[in-house]
Amino acid sequence: MNFIELEEGMSSYQRFHSSFRAIQGCLPLNTDVSTKAVIKPGPVLNFLVQNQKVDTRLHPYDFVHEFELFYFILGQEDS
Repeated sequence: MNFIELEEGMSSYQRFHSSFRAIQGCLPLNTDVSTKAVIKPGPVLNFLVQNQKVDTRLHPYDFVHEFELFYFILGQEDS
């Protein structure tokens, strides 16, 4: 598996897979390449500050309280 560092908190993983396919009269080699871009793991607030240009000094915001409220509201919708 290949790992490529992308911009703005993203990583890319590339994987190669090959196999032989038995068909009538020949045996072709099947090769597959897949690539997936993912966000680097870590706290959401750090991602926002580093990649989305969020300045916490200009917006004194209680992110922890807002996330708790968000998940509380989601829990209420399920019932």
